[in-house]
Amino acid sequence: MEQLYRETVKREMERLTERIEQPLRRLEQVNPLHSPDAMYAAVAELSRRQEAACGELRNALQALFYSYEARGLSPRYVPLMEVPDFDISLTDGMMRIFMDALMPHPTKGSVFYLHGKLDAALARYVADNRIPRPFFRERCAVVFLHHYDLEKNRKRQLRDYDNLERRCILNVLTRHVLVDDSPEQLVSMDLMTADQRDYTEICVMPMERFGRYILSSGLLGKPTG
Repeated sequence: MEQLYRETVKREMERLTERIEQPLRRLEQVNPLHSPDAMYAAVAELSRRQEAACGELRNALQALFYSYEARGLSPRYVPLMEVPDFDISLTDGMMRIFMDALMPHPTKGSVFYLHGKLDAALARYVADNRIPRPFFRERCAVVFLHHYDLEKNRKRQLRDYDNLERRCILNVLTRHVLVDDSPEQLVSMDLMTADQRDYTEICVMPMERFGRYILSSGLLGKPTG
């Protein structure tokens, strides 16, 4: 099986090169001053092919990585990326997802691993607990609660919310438990609080619980150290 995964990775790498060579040559032949529409079309085609090929290569690399993990070999390898674990629960109509790491920055490399692992974890949870899809049929709220270790360098932990990778999480939630992620169906909010360790808590709840949750938690206006 491992050899099959290795061959798949190699094949997808070769396909990646093949897919982008043709539109890349076409791009080199187009003069943007004389043919702006053709230039745009060539760039768009190159982008589409590159995205599709990279997605297939990413899936192949994930399969290879998880094959090592399933055999108990992953500790012997230096991890190429931090892959957090997720703990999911559903109580009284509120879903909580605990991620044992802070939300990553998308500028520090690919974060599709975040999407893939949460997608698999939430799919298993929904199937194992026979949760109807979508579970949240009315407008709901998603709260990203960022816990950071107060003993560590505080400045290093405090980050702008718009620089955190939240899109992957919302996409997975939409796929499995939400009707839609449009403003008519979803409100999202970020909060940060001091704690004894770094982790992220994602809470999904109906709108009627949103106000009570925020006020009762004491997070609004709470000093962070």
